[in-house]
Amino acid sequence: WLQDAHDRLESQLDRLRTRDVNLSYNTTMMKMFDTKQKQLSETISRIGRDAAEFSPFETNQEQRDLRQK
Repeated sequence: WLQDAHDRLESQLDRLRTRDVNLSYNTTMMKMFDTKQKQLSETISRIGRDAAEFSPFETNQEQRDLRQK
């Protein structure tokens, strides 16, 4: 009886260890994706700021210059 209870506890412990490994992996992946998302968001913001620096006149002038070349 005692041996059977011990075996069941060992089995449960093995399953919990497996879940712990999976949770650790998922947590690491989530942190990595969160970091990548923040980098992407910062890049998009930077591109938006850079695009806002060009006035319509400058953009039109650049287009004319490119067409003339």
